[in-house]
Amino acid sequence: MMMMMMMMMMVMSSVQPTMASSSTTSTTYSYGTVLAKSILFYEAQRSGTLPSDQRATWRVDSATDDGSDDGVDLEGGWYDAGDYVKFGFPMAGSITLLAWGMIEFEEGYEKAGQMEYARDSLKWGTDYMMKCHTDTNEFW
Repeated sequence: MMMMMMMMMMVMSSVQPTMASSSTTSTTYSYGTVLAKSILFYEAQRSGTLPSDQRATWRVDSATDDGSDDGVDLEGGWYDAGDYVKFGFPMAGSITLLAWGMIEFEEGYEKAGQMEYARDSLKWGTDYMMKCHTDTNEFW
């Protein structure tokens, strides 16, 4: 997730990257498309009961009873790296970088039409982290 966030920040910068190739041509990236796919990545990693407006339509609800063995509701959050495991520290880092990018490059997110999707993704992650803090000195 960290690499994806770094790519997203680069995408929002004013530098026009080109791909080197063996021929004399180069390719210019569409920042809006790259940002949209980056945000869609977060939606594809969602755990729990998915919202009806979920854009990753191949995904279905998963792990809806996380924490039930211990009497806590740990549904939600993001899976790590396309598997079915959730790690708090990398997720917290991703939430931080996503929020930072949204603040630092607000105009780019708005121009790309991705600010609301990014806010939804940010809320998905932070809601889960709040659920994980079940007591004063307890964090799942």
